[in-house]
Amino acid sequence: AEVLGFSRDSVDFSKDWKAEKELPFPLLSDAEGKIRDAYGIKKDFFGALDGRETYVIGRDGKIKMKFNNQFDVDAHVDKALSALEGL
Repeated sequence: AEVLGFSRDSVDFSKDWKAEKELPFPLLSDAEGKIRDAYGIKKDFFGALDGRETYVIGRDGKIKMKFNNQFDVDAHVDKALSALEGL
């Protein structure tokens, strides 16, 4: 599996965050929100926060799993791993 992270943060912030958290995958900047728009990711809490979504996309390019939860980061990991096991 290939993991990519996208954030609305700047390139510099994303680079620093990746280093600080020692993330073993690319963390890319989507400062203009083009990726969010393409996937239809909505803002949470009446527009106050950017939505947090995790996707598992199969080799066929189709979305196999989509999960949205603003605060339960562990659930994003659990759901993604479960979906990957099912591929």
